[in-house]
Amino acid sequence: MTAAAIISALGLATIASAGPLAGLGARQFPGPAFLTGCPPSWASQLSCHNTTVQSNSCCFENPGGLIMQVQLWDTYPRTGADDEWTVHGLWPDNCDGTWGQFCDPSRQYPNITQVLKDSYRYDLLDWMNKHWLDQAGDNESFWEHEWNKHGTCMSTLEAKCMPKGSKNGTDAVAYFQTAINLHRAVPTYKILAAAGIFPSANRSYTYDELTAAVKKEVGYIPAFDCNKNTGIIFEISYYYNLRGSVVDGTFQHIACRWGSPSGADAFTGGSCPKTGPLWYLPKGVAAPDGQTTSAAPSSTISVTSTTTTTATGTISSTSPTSSETPVTGKYILDALVNGTAAGCLLSKGTWAVTGPSITCAKFTFASTDNVHYTVTSSKGPCAVDEDGGLSCDAAIQTPTAFKLTSVNGTNELTYQGLAIFSSSTLPQGSAQESVKLGCGPSDSEFALVLRSP
Repeated sequence: MTAAAIISALGLATIASAGPLAGLGARQFPGPAFLTGCPPSWASQLSCHNTTVQSNSCCFENPGGLIMQVQLWDTYPRTGADDEWTVHGLWPDNCDGTWGQFCDPSRQYPNITQVLKDSYRYDLLDWMNKHWLDQAGDNESFWEHEWNKHGTCMSTLEAKCMPKGSKNGTDAVAYFQTAINLHRAVPTYKILAAAGIFPSANRSYTYDELTAAVKKEVGYIPAFDCNKNTGIIFEISYYYNLRGSVVDGTFQHIACRWGSPSGADAFTGGSCPKTGPLWYLPKGVAAPDGQTTSAAPSSTISVTSTTTTTATGTISSTSPTSSETPVTGKYILDALVNGTAAGCLLSKGTWAVTGPSITCAKFTFASTDNVHYTVTSSKGPCAVDEDGGLSCDAAIQTPTAFKLTSVNGTNELTYQGLAIFSSSTLPQGSAQESVKLGCGPSDSEFALVLRSP
């Protein structure tokens, strides 16, 4: 198979992928719902990777720039074809893993079937009635829920972004078409089958077998969700960032661990245990002891929940647990590569591996709200620049407001939801390397963890 990087058609929302998906028969519905006029993908900012404010919300997905394409494997009662994962939805999570929901009551449609018919999209409607299925048989209510809860939270589908004179429901049509195209581009059943992984009531699989099979095709590890009591798989989530609009932009697989405690490339590793047997049951087979084959996924990180009422509706969110106690004073910032301390941050914002000739800097943490922190070294305040570079210098006039996330009993430095930093190469000896926010070579990606001096 060839390493196809892009599945695309003229004007269609495209998927940048590291795997040979073209060989698995992925096919899209031709043409976008409409052309947005946004800049081409190569000239567009990638969502969740901007360091400056993006003013055009019709061409930059914000705040929901961490986009999940979620597929279901409902076995009992049997839902959908025996050789296909069905659609759950397309969800715009915020870059830090929180999310909004039911964001615009004025655009909540009571009849998605009629919306699609009014736009003469019988092709979408027919496909959805075969592949976007409610386990209880009420497809219409399922579609309404997905659009009203998730679709209305996408900034690039807001009313102001629709073409002048467009029909009521054009935004929802675009949402469903893009969700379908993303689903079809990653045929999970065929991907697993290509690795010899088929549904079975007699043979279990390991987490490593499943994730290796998917990574071989798409280039990264998605999030698998299981029933926590039985290890029965029921859901998979593929994570993307986006250049441009949901309508006709380019979706890029996340190929960076983002500090996930599970070590998965997805934002979270899903609820399937990383050890022990996992069951990929055939459809129509009931779970043992009468247990269901579906369950709400549980996060692999600690979460807190909040609910906020706004002018446009109620927004509920969950987020990684912040530091339990306010963090102030001086700390060393250790660099953890694959969870192991490898070096530390130096006073100019560079880093080096720990050794006799290296003196780890002490950074002063200050906060006015116990949520956002400025970080200052002996060289001056620290900031992330427009290119993602980290530096500490007396000439910096606007220090970056970092956050801290509690992971496995430690406090990790984060900015805009990213808990991963990197350099172009792993420092050697007493050499120092520049630090940037975000992904890099796998052996030089690290988390910055606070340690008392």
